[in-house]
Amino acid sequence: MQEVEAPSLERHGCLRGVQPVDTGTSRFDIEVPGIELSLPATSIVGPTGGPRLLVTAGVHGGEYAPIEAARRLGEELDPGELRGSVTIVHLVSPASFFARRQYVNPQDGKNPNRYFPGDATGTATQRITRRIMVLAQDHDAWIDLHGGDIHEALVPFTLVSSAGQPETCRRALDLAQAFGLPRLVTTDVLGGSSYVAATQAGIPAILPEAGGLGQLDPEAALQLLDGLHRVLVSLGMLAGPPLEPKEIRHFHQFVWNRAESSGLWYPKKTAGQSTEAGEVLGTITDPYGDLLQEVKASESGEILFSVRSLAIELGDPLLAVAF
Repeated sequence: MQEVEAPSLERHGCLRGVQPVDTGTSRFDIEVPGIELSLPATSIVGPTGGPRLLVTAGVHGGEYAPIEAARRLGEELDPGELRGSVTIVHLVSPASFFARRQYVNPQDGKNPNRYFPGDATGTATQRITRRIMVLAQDHDAWIDLHGGDIHEALVPFTLVSSAGQPETCRRALDLAQAFGLPRLVTTDVLGGSSYVAATQAGIPAILPEAGGLGQLDPEAALQLLDGLHRVLVSLGMLAGPPLEPKEIRHFHQFVWNRAESSGLWYPKKTAGQSTEAGEVLGTITDPYGDLLQEVKASESGEILFSVRSLAIELGDPLLAVAF
């Protein structure tokens, strides 16, 4: 296996600040061509060749536990103990983070995780997602960390895609099982998501989620950080004993319920609770209390996330049921 080089960003003309070193840890900015924006990143390169892992966080600005887990990985990972290299993009959507905006990038009102693989000549979000896809193509695997957004309660789970070559999908599934979150969903319903676009491009990728409700949940951050270390060990990038297998419940799909009206949202169940097909999961009323929508489960399964905000807008997600 060839000696690992620092991430090959410079040849794309997209680096500012401190340049990645051949061996060690460096911090730098990734420029996004065509917009006044840079993404904070860290490169950790070990002294010997090995896999190249990309870790991203902050695709949605209100997902704080993933952002904290990525920060801690960059701070704690010792390059002297690493075989291969890790590139961390700490904030994929800085404008969302600093504006405290859920779901969308305030630069153009788009949800970044619906616009992969992106467009180098498109809007700000499309240019950002294209820049991340170009970066991902220089890596052997990709972990895109997520969590519940500012008003979402969530139980930990990992998403993997089956929309790719069998070997790519198998390797992605291996990553998810090594990461070890207690629920694993194989789904392609989220078109334009990072893990789907990556798998289609031949890059094994997973999307683990933990934390939520606009809080920096230390336990959720530790759970994600532990998953990252488990993957590094499973790939042979860090030394360690064989991983103890985690108990993981597998789901084959999940269904999102969305608001058909703007109004006041009253959930009857929350994340982690089971559902039966036809069961009422919540209601939306107008400000006077008159019923606008009764939300029913289309499938029997488990709620992965649930919106806890009273205010809801037409088209907003309400909850998702995995089955």
